[in-house]
Amino acid sequence: MNGRTKGKFSKEHTVFAVVSSVFQIFLAFISARAQLVGMPTVLGIAVIASSGRCALLCYLAAIAGMVMFGRLDDMVFQAAAMTLVMGFRSLYSISRKKADPSGSAVFTVVGMTVALTIVSIFFEISAREMIYFVSGIVICAAISYFAVSTKNRTDANGLLDINGRHGISLAVLYVATVSLLTSVSVFGFNAGRIFGSVVLLCAATKYRHIGGAVMGALTTCGVLLCSVDTAGNTLLLATAGLICGAVSAAGSFAMVLTFLIASIMGLVVIGINADTFMMLKDVAIAAVLFSCLPANFVRKLLNHIGGDTNAISIVGQAASSRLNFASKTLGGIRNQLNEIAEVIRKKSVQTDIQTIAGNRVCLECAGCKSCWKENTGDTVGAFTSLEEKVERYGKIRSSDVSACMPDCRKTGELTKAFNTGYQEKLYEYTNGVRAGELREVVTQQLSAMEDILSDLSHRICQMSSVDPSLSERVRAAAVRLGCKNAKACVSCDENKNYRAELFIPNLSKVDTVKLTVEVSEILNVDMELPTATSSDGITKLIFTPMPEYKIEIGMWQSSSNNDIYCGDTLELVELNSCEEYVVLSDGMGTGKRAKLDSMLASGLARKLLKAGISCQTGIRMINSVMRVKGWEESFSTIDIAHFDLRRGVCEFVKAGAASSYLVRDETIRSFTLDSLPLGILSETDISSERVKLFDKDIIILASDGIGSSPENAILSAAVQGDKNSDKLAAEIGSFFAPESGEVRRDDVTVAVIKVCALV
Repeated sequence: MNGRTKGKFSKEHTVFAVVSSVFQIFLAFISARAQLVGMPTVLGIAVIASSGRCALLCYLAAIAGMVMFGRLDDMVFQAAAMTLVMGFRSLYSISRKKADPSGSAVFTVVGMTVALTIVSIFFEISAREMIYFVSGIVICAAISYFAVSTKNRTDANGLLDINGRHGISLAVLYVATVSLLTSVSVFGFNAGRIFGSVVLLCAATKYRHIGGAVMGALTTCGVLLCSVDTAGNTLLLATAGLICGAVSAAGSFAMVLTFLIASIMGLVVIGINADTFMMLKDVAIAAVLFSCLPANFVRKLLNHIGGDTNAISIVGQAASSRLNFASKTLGGIRNQLNEIAEVIRKKSVQTDIQTIAGNRVCLECAGCKSCWKENTGDTVGAFTSLEEKVERYGKIRSSDVSACMPDCRKTGELTKAFNTGYQEKLYEYTNGVRAGELREVVTQQLSAMEDILSDLSHRICQMSSVDPSLSERVRAAAVRLGCKNAKACVSCDENKNYRAELFIPNLSKVDTVKLTVEVSEILNVDMELPTATSSDGITKLIFTPMPEYKIEIGMWQSSSNNDIYCGDTLELVELNSCEEYVVLSDGMGTGKRAKLDSMLASGLARKLLKAGISCQTGIRMINSVMRVKGWEESFSTIDIAHFDLRRGVCEFVKAGAASSYLVRDETIRSFTLDSLPLGILSETDISSERVKLFDKDIIILASDGIGSSPENAILSAAVQGDKNSDKLAAEIGSFFAPESGEVRRDDVTVAVIKVCALV
């Protein structure tokens, strides 16, 4: 290391140390007013135990905060524990030059235990407080251990490692930091949520949708520990981070704009509450702060966090568990909403038309005694008959009252009372239905968000670690080919397929063919030519394994009665060279209305699949949209064929769709999966089935316009000669929808997918 580089590193290290010390002092100060699960926080003790050379300043700041905020009487245990921990820490530091994580945890436990013993002797402590303090001892010991070990690793190499257990340590420290910052509110702005949102956007810049979702979930955990009231809206950060991270390749402006739109839409879906506008202000100020950060500063900061690590390794199992926690929390909120609705339904008292009429008319009538005491049976029978008539016809006339009660002295008033009572009952019933529909919509949206987080948690849990040795070999190969300052990452997914990502400056010139050959030799796998994306002066080259199969897709379509609109829509979604989807949607009915329904369903499916959402979760979200979009009786089927061209597997996923067919060796097999179209029920049935693919297999997706038993016709067309996909689709479609001018009641769409093995 030359003198210039060493001096630069020392200067950056000094600045980092000063900023870190100031931040720790600030955290110790605000710990005096922070809450942890509804009680005065004990996290300030952990800050002092792990604060290094500025421990005394942190201790003084914490005590000053207790005095300033008037909480010294409420935080006797915390003050005593801080004093003892500070004393034990000073004695421990005399014999050691470098802090030891285990030693830090030990003197934290000892100091807090002694403090608890002393306080319990002189003050009365409830059972709840005792449990909280004992739990706090464990929490503070763990945090001090993680903080010191993280600091030691940072001093050694200047990088914050986010892999494995180191990532778990950082996750715990981050949650604790957000919990403390959440207690700070300046002019209505919540410092914890603002800090978390800025960190989320930074993580999404480097680690895309996974980084955004993970940091959103961890931010929610930190806010939840300090303030339960603000945690509900903060749950949206995980979803907003997932969505904005997916578009981060388009640039910072697009990412920030998407983050704001996703947050606003999420708040609208949840509904207006006391914290809605506060949340809007927090995400808005966070977006402004992130936009004001220089791009070079953000890039340099991210280079010191995780080094060359890929998003696949972010926080590891901690990320999965946090997302799973957020998913279960949403599920709990949804269940509570259903329970509240059920309680309201049981306790609600329905309007009784007879009671309304009797109270409004009969109680003030001079003949009330004669009707209700001397002729009770006749009066009750007459009222029952009048109620049946008003519910059947919507209103009654005075002649109806006279016929049932000839001696009634207030025929007109009683007629009006029955009609008014019926209108009130109808109004009450209508409001109940609308409230039920609103609760159902909110429940569906919460369920969809729960499914998204579960999908993401499952994906992270299944992903393997980055291979450092292979990453270094790929980087070295790129440097040999002229890519200076190249960064590489090689990872392996749940199917043991390698994926290599190479980051190079935009000005670098590289022979992608030679580079692909080098990467293939290093990984011992034939790789495809890379796909390239550029952002902020950096080009990312993504190498994926070469597929063992390819598919050739052909389509034929005809509208009923030669209408200009066909109610069926076909979409091809290509995620990469090894994974493709064919989506067919059939709108109910024919014409323009059916076309709009099928375009909406297939378009949403394409966007969700490209965002990494599973077929099942995507279909549930589409079903929710179809039910609330405002068009009366808007239904549509969805038929998805998911092709894994690396392993040669096809999965059929259907919701109300017609049968699909596989032609192999002059035989035909149908795939019929029973389910209802989207938009009918709040919970839709989703059926799926997998099949192994082989060379020369032919798969046919078709709408129900081809009829109920088309196997013979399809097989006959498929085995007669070697036709390309378009020609075969046209031949099959023309058989079921001949252009003879005869009347057809449905649209016809045929998609033919031919499977070819790559030699």
